[in-house]
Amino acid sequence: YQVRDTTGNRWHAYAYVTTEAANSGLQTIDMSGLPLTAGLASTHTDTSSQHTLYVSNIDYSTNAALPGATPMLFVAGSNLNGGAWRAYSLANPAAPQLASPGSGFDYMHDSTSLLVKDSRAMQACGRAICEVLVDFNVEQVQLWDVTDELQPVLLGSATNPNNRYIHSGWPSADQRHLFFHDELEEIQLGLPTQIYTLDLADLRLPRVVTSYTGPTGTTDHNGYTRGNYYYVSHYRRGVVVFDASDPEQLVEVAHFDNYVTPSSNVAGTDGTWGVYPFLPSGNLLVSDVENGLFVLRDHAQTLRQNVGRIGFAAPAASGVEGTHLSVRVQRVGGLAGDVGVQYTVTAGSATAGTDFVATSGTLQWGPGNNGDKDILVALMDDATVEGAETLAITLSAPTNGAAFDGGNLLTVTITDNDKDNDNNAAPLPSDDGSGTGSTDLLLLALLAGVLLARCTQRSRRPPSLSQRLQRRALSARADVQVALRIGHAHGVLLESIPDLQKHVAFHV
Repeated sequence: YQVRDTTGNRWHAYAYVTTEAANSGLQTIDMSGLPLTAGLASTHTDTSSQHTLYVSNIDYSTNAALPGATPMLFVAGSNLNGGAWRAYSLANPAAPQLASPGSGFDYMHDSTSLLVKDSRAMQACGRAICEVLVDFNVEQVQLWDVTDELQPVLLGSATNPNNRYIHSGWPSADQRHLFFHDELEEIQLGLPTQIYTLDLADLRLPRVVTSYTGPTGTTDHNGYTRGNYYYVSHYRRGVVVFDASDPEQLVEVAHFDNYVTPSSNVAGTDGTWGVYPFLPSGNLLVSDVENGLFVLRDHAQTLRQNVGRIGFAAPAASGVEGTHLSVRVQRVGGLAGDVGVQYTVTAGSATAGTDFVATSGTLQWGPGNNGDKDILVALMDDATVEGAETLAITLSAPTNGAAFDGGNLLTVTITDNDKDNDNNAAPLPSDDGSGTGSTDLLLLALLAGVLLARCTQRSRRPPSLSQRLQRRALSARADVQVALRIGHAHGVLLESIPDLQKHVAFHV
């Protein structure tokens, strides 16, 4: 938070810090001396711990107060009143003072705010300007009139259809819609990514719509709006940027995947934690739980001035004979005007008409459209045992000045689905038909010897399993992993052996 000191003709800057650690309080860091010095200005101890905080009525590119508005600090998830919100005055920014203990006992996980100056203010709040606190309290999104913090009024609330944990959100640029996220529905319900939008035409009766359903089940975390774009820290997908021109129909236009290992985009809470899109430079600050801080140059704001590029979504593709394969083609880096591209499916080592159906066609995108297109390839079946074969898909003749995004040739590998019966001998009998019976019997004998050695000769201590295996291993250095299947109950035998590590897992 930045405050102008008119007497000294300079700015003073403060950072407010909270943590869920006990006895931490609300700390204020005076950063006015940067880049040389910064120090603790005060610690407010009316709470012991708290989840996070938020400052309302400021310009988030400068963190200075909006013209004519009074900033207020809201604390979420403290140890008091079940974690309900608490409001603090920043009249003395170096030492915030409690202005309101909030209302109720519902835990607030995160918050944002609206400064409503249109007809909705009079309609819902009975005044020309209405300050609205948006309370993400896990089960609902609640809208509070906090124009008078000492007398807060709950205006309305809403929730998402598969509510598990409403986490956070941010208003659209015109503050007539609000985007929000449920952090646990992908993890607990196995749903694809869902982002929700609240229609705030009536603050007393907000309406929920699902504005985005993703292609994967990756967990969405926090989001922020700049202009007509919505920036989401998308955990294992990295940063994803949406065109929010239609707030009830978000369109993905860009992303940066800084969580590359593992590459799978699945539910989970590791990867990209937060994104900050408000720097005056336009650059993005991205925090990644595992990989640290990224500073990205944002091209999303210029998408509507560029026609973009066309290319394959993946560098290669494969499919099994007797199936249909979809190969995805993307338009990236632009939304201006109509663009198109021609494609042809031709032979590599595979034979057209025998191994696949040769085809060709055109893919088209309209103005503002960058949705993925699919080329459908029919892979033909035969009864011949053969190795993998290939075909080629070629993109050509992009229109309206569009360029290729990477190469315009994709190789598709066709995998055979026929077995060579001469080379597939029947497996040896085993308890589960898996073809490992002889190995199971050998390991069962070994295990029986181990158990017998431990259960007999009580009058003198027998050689340990370590000693006997060491003698057999001699000077070998190896990792041994053995699975022995005899039933359904599971157990694990672990023992440290110098120069020989082992993990024998057995069922008894």
